[in-house]
Amino acid sequence: MSRNRLGPPQCATCRHRTGGLMPGEPIGCPAFPEGIPEAILRNTHDHREPFGDEDLRWQPRGEHEHPLDQLAQMSRRQ
Repeated sequence: MSRNRLGPPQCATCRHRTGGLMPGEPIGCPAFPEGIPEAILRNTHDHREPFGDEDLRWQPRGEHEHPLDQLAQMSRRQ
């Protein structure tokens, strides 16, 4: 079983995300019509890098930073 990295799924701040706004509502993505891989949902794969996604990768929704960048910044402050 893979461990979650801390923080929200990177999908939460991605412009391509569909759904996932209400409790219990699944997050969707046009890059993964059969479902977002666990490695991306658990932040164990940085989806700015290829992952069988037909070149549709994480892009910021609005002014959001990538969650993994936010975690790295928090780690450096500690």
